[in-house]
Amino acid sequence: MVEHIRNRDVSCQFWNFVCANWMELEIVAPPCSGHLDVHEIVPRSVWPDGDLDENNCVLLCRVHHSWLDGDRYLAEQIGLYRRFKPL
Repeated sequence: MVEHIRNRDVSCQFWNFVCANWMELEIVAPPCSGHLDVHEIVPRSVWPDGDLDENNCVLLCRVHHSWLDGDRYLAEQIGLYRRFKPL
């Protein structure tokens, strides 16, 4: 699944989610940098098999991945974090 997500997304998808989901507010975020990680929108602690669902996975650079882990509210607002697995 990791290779599939890397081939699908190619680069960090942070700003694509910001533009698609939170255009009305200005977000001050660090620029993309570092290794690319596969990020699970619904965390494994909530959905253990979520890393096997391509709709739950997105490629983020290490900086944005770490930054969003520290701000779950912002991550939820832009669509990169959900507290519940989809039905």
